[in-house]
Amino acid sequence: MIGLLAAEGGLSRGRKAIGSAHEQGPEDRRASSQQSIAVLLMMGISVLLGGLVLLSAPSVGGAEMITEAEVLNLLDETMTYERGDIPPPPDIYNINFQFVEGRLSVFRNEHDWVIAFEIVAYVLPACAYEHSLHLYGNCIQGQVQWILRELPARIDVQELWDNQTGAFLARRDRVRIKWGDEWLEFTPTAQEYAAAGIVFPPDRQQANDLKPLEMLAYLCWKLQSPFFLSDEELADAVQGAVVEGTGELRLIFQTREWQHPKVGEGELPSQVLGMQVLARLVATGDASVWNEFRPEWVNTRFADVVRVNWEFIYPPKPAPPPPGGPTYELILVPDQWAELEEYAWEEVPEDEQE
Repeated sequence: MIGLLAAEGGLSRGRKAIGSAHEQGPEDRRASSQQSIAVLLMMGISVLLGGLVLLSAPSVGGAEMITEAEVLNLLDETMTYERGDIPPPPDIYNINFQFVEGRLSVFRNEHDWVIAFEIVAYVLPACAYEHSLHLYGNCIQGQVQWILRELPARIDVQELWDNQTGAFLARRDRVRIKWGDEWLEFTPTAQEYAAAGIVFPPDRQQANDLKPLEMLAYLCWKLQSPFFLSDEELADAVQGAVVEGTGELRLIFQTREWQHPKVGEGELPSQVLGMQVLARLVATGDASVWNEFRPEWVNTRFADVVRVNWEFIYPPKPAPPPPGGPTYELILVPDQWAELEEYAWEEVPEDEQE
């Protein structure tokens, strides 16, 4: 802008100098002509410098345009267990925070972006159902925000547990769950459990029991994912987590199926093809980029996660001892046979020895 203003000023002065040259003598006109050429050269330099200033100046607000590399670099730095100064990453394979369903949302404006991961899970140590919100972006306070809330569906109630054995008392054919101050009841069928992605292990195929994780999976399917935040609640949570001065962020993309990095194994988002597509979508602001995502990359379905964690969720039961009690095998080295025989003959009366 400065360069352009200087050019305009030079142009004005140049016009005056050229106009006055017609009223002067030969020597004066020669001097005036040289002066005019100098002014025009100054104008050209001013315009050139002005153009360079405009080309090198940062974008409005001092922020640069979003790039795919920026998105992946930030996710690599923050979606990890390696750093103790930020919250842990969303880990769909965490056996203590057992995944049931998730949702990924992207918010963006011209210069800022946020990726929101929502995870609905059975938290084994807390004996509770919880919703976890993880926020990542170039405008998030402290780089990462993690918000936990307990779901209204409660299982930490006396009616659902055996005080003597600690067993979960839910029945497969009649599900009862406390929702706030009320009890909800359902009578699921085998077909409904299958539609919910629930596969019972072989030793429970004919049983009527139900595990806490299986109950939550059924509720999410039956009630059509009631535990995710509404669009308004999610937008408020995002806006409340960004640094001061961040402009309004608009929801541009949302999905239930994506390819999540195996953060527990140290896998970085930049190493995951699906996350690369996501970074490209964030950088361009074009939701149609997701068409590059291949369906076989999806790993956020309940049944798929359970299949990976099967041995932890359904640990094999120890084999029962054989009929008649345990069997022991005596193994001796050759030098011990004589000692054993001597001991054995001492126990047998001489008249019975052969």
